[in-house]
Amino acid sequence: MLMPSATSISLALAALITGAAGGYWMGLDHGALQVRASTDSQSVAVLSELIESQKTLTDEANKASQQINTLVAERQRHDYSTTRTLKEVLNETAALRVDCRFDDRVMRELTEARNRAARAVTSGLDGALPDTGNAGGQQ
Repeated sequence: MLMPSATSISLALAALITGAAGGYWMGLDHGALQVRASTDSQSVAVLSELIESQKTLTDEANKASQQINTLVAERQRHDYSTTRTLKEVLNETAALRVDCRFDDRVMRELTEARNRAARAVTSGLDGALPDTGNAGGQQ
């Protein structure tokens, strides 16, 4: 039987070590790729879920906006109708307001205001006028 030479043993050992080291590094890279693929897959799933929830929120916001626009349009129609009705009623009752009557207190205040205005015209603005905060010129 032939004995292997030291050179062939060295070559075989070098090939074995090189193969083992290469296999180790390939396995390490393969494992890292698997972990990265798993993490990327989870990230894609989370982002897809986030996009779907954003679509749902956007759809709900659009529906709410349409409802608000509808309510605003209805309110504008109602306001226009109410204003038109109020103008018609005021026009119909204008004759009733021609002889508008005030109560005695208001008439006294109007008379006092007229008298103060007349005094201011005849005596000038240097005369003492009552404060506007005092109703009827009472101090």
